[in-house]
Amino acid sequence: MITTLGMSVKPENWDSKKSYVKNNGETRRNNEFNAFCIKRGGIDRIVTEEFNTAQFKGLPVNLTSIKERIRQNFSGNSQKEKEKKPEADTLYSVIERLISQDIKMKGQDRSVNTVRTYKTTLGHLKAFAAAKKYPINFESINLDFYHKFTKYLEGQGLNKNSIGKNIKNVKTFMNKSFNLGLTKNQEHKKEDFHVFNEPADSIYLTESDIEKLYKFDFSNNKRLEQVRDLFVFGCYVGMRFSDFSEIKKENVFKHKGRDFLQVRTQKTGELVTVPCHKIVLEIFKKYERNPNRLPKSVSNQKFNDYIKEACRLAGLTDKGRVENSPEIELWEKVSSHTARRSFATNTYLKGVSSYTIMRITGHKTEKSFLRYIKFTSLDAAESLLEAWEPVNKLKAV
Repeated sequence: MITTLGMSVKPENWDSKKSYVKNNGETRRNNEFNAFCIKRGGIDRIVTEEFNTAQFKGLPVNLTSIKERIRQNFSGNSQKEKEKKPEADTLYSVIERLISQDIKMKGQDRSVNTVRTYKTTLGHLKAFAAAKKYPINFESINLDFYHKFTKYLEGQGLNKNSIGKNIKNVKTFMNKSFNLGLTKNQEHKKEDFHVFNEPADSIYLTESDIEKLYKFDFSNNKRLEQVRDLFVFGCYVGMRFSDFSEIKKENVFKHKGRDFLQVRTQKTGELVTVPCHKIVLEIFKKYERNPNRLPKSVSNQKFNDYIKEACRLAGLTDKGRVENSPEIELWEKVSSHTARRSFATNTYLKGVSSYTIMRITGHKTEKSFLRYIKFTSLDAAESLLEAWEPVNKLKAV
């Protein structure tokens, strides 16, 4: 009878005379000797039992029965071993667990946007590994990886801020892996493994810009009219596009006779409450027949294309408003996010405290908030001029 244990060893570790795995340092280290002894002993026991039973009953030994018992015995054990010993985590599997929310952040699920960036970074890592033949594992994330990966992303056309977001995600993946005890590698915490960014050419619209856009007649172009109205709505609620474009009727409530909006943000899960500006109420009135009393939303990409077109037609063509690119006209830099930045900056310029505005925008520190608003040197000069105005009006005695 010939059967197999389902095992293999190096030829030099097999004793052909004894038909046994050699008992040496390598086989003991890899547990091959012990495993062979256990399986060989199990087969010996089964053969002995079948032989004794056959003799007792006066029957010939049933070789088919022996082979079936051996197969069932070891296939069953193998399955149990697989169930008891799941595959070890890899860096990729940790990332997948973060994406699936199996690993949480302080007990909370991550936002849809954060999960989306994790998926993007995972895609870049796999593409980089394939293109550069660079292994991605717990131990390979070091400064050599950092320099090669950032150079690869530059070659893919990503700007510095986008590259920075991917590096930030890699650091998150490694921090989680370290905290889980899956690696001792902390190369990602070195100073040179830094998340870099550069000031974006982002802008805000002044209240006079917003009024000019809001009053422009788009009655012959419903597409631009609806995008314009939704953008202006965003300029007075201070929320992200993903939040203000999905506002529903039940998000509006009354308090002390006034209308308020209350929304749980998609990105952070925070509950934000904003009083309804008169223009917000006008837009609600204009679209009261719609289920959410707002214009029908479009994708963020289409929205950005359409709002640029609307701003250009409305005459927002000033030059010199984009600090790093003064030759660019204002409308060219307007996007859905400009609405939120305009809310924050205009409200700040009105003298509302940073803390109050941060409760709506969700910024955690005043430092990050002040970086976010677009308080330019020209704005500072105009504020100073306004402060001097009463003095300038005084007549000499």
